[in-house]
Formats: sequence, C-alpha cells, structure tokens
Amino acid sequence: NITDADRAKELFGQYGVWDTEENNGVLIYLNLSDRAIEIYLDRAATRVVKQNELNEIVKRIEESFSQGQFESGVCNAFKELAKLLAPAFPNKLVENPVPNEPVIL
Repeated sequence: NITDADRAKELFGQYGVWDTEENNGVLIYLNLSDRAIEIYLDRAATRVVKQNELNEIVKRIEESFSQGQFESGVCNAFKELAKLLAPAFPNKLVENPVPNEPVIL
C-alpha cells in the first residue's frame, strides 16, 4: 500500500521537479480525498528548510482548507516556502525552468 509521502516522492520524480539547476525544487502534494498534505523538497532545499517549518506550513494549509480558503492556503504555503528558501537561492533568470503549473490527477 503506497503512502502519501511515497506518492509525493514518485510524482516529484515523474514531473521532473528535481530537475532544477540548484536542486531546490518543491512539490506540494494534496490528496483531497484522503485530506493528506505532503511537501517534498529536493536535496539542496532540505538543507535550508527544517522539518518543523514544513510541519507548520502543512498545519496552516489545513487551517485554510478547513475555512474553505483553498487557493489562498496553497498560495500562502508557496510564499512561505519561497521566503525560507530565498536567502540560499535568490531569484535569477533560468533558461529552462521546471513548469510551475498545478497538476490535477
């Protein structure tokens, strides 16, 4: 039986989120039917963002979702992650970036 964490890791690879120049890709996995949320980070990003910070972000997503604020919950999560990652990975122009569009399965 595959766990949500395993599925997030699988999708991370399947969609090439790992294929960033600085190994700092991020995937937010939402299993709406099971109400599960996983945040999967590439190896360089895991050296910057601590697990307790990810847990807090997941908690805030859950709180937003419980209030029916789905879009803002996810957008705020990405903003929080960007703020945590920005000191180590400042914005720069990338020629072939990994797609940033949501994928619905």
